Amino acid sequence: MSVVFTFESKQRLRANSFARFSPVRFVPFLVLSLIGLLPRYLLYVYAGTHLGEVENPADLWSLPLVGALALLAVLPWLTQGVLGRLKRWRSGGSSRIR
Repeated sequence: MSVVFTFESKQRLRANSFARFSPVRFVPFLVLSLIGLLPRYLLYVYAGTHLGEVENPADLWSLPLVGALALLAVLPWLTQGVLGRLKRWRSGGSSRIR
C-alpha cells in the first residue's frame, strides 16, 4: 500500500512539524486558533443552512446568502486590517491609514 501525498498535505506536514518545534505552548495555540477560526466557521454554517433552503435558482440571490458569501470572501482582508491596526496600536503608532 503506497501513501500518496498531495501538495496541500505536504504543506500541512511542514506546518505541523514547525509548530512542534516552536516555543508556543499547545493550549494557548489551540484556544487562539479556535477563536480566530470561529467567525469563518459560523459563516460557513450560516451559508450552508441557507443553501439547504434553496428550492429554485432565484433563491441563490437572496440577500442573506449573498451577504454571507460576500463576507466570507472579504473576511481575510478584514481580519488582516484589524490585526494590522492592533499591531500598530500596541507598538504606539498611529492607527490611521495613510
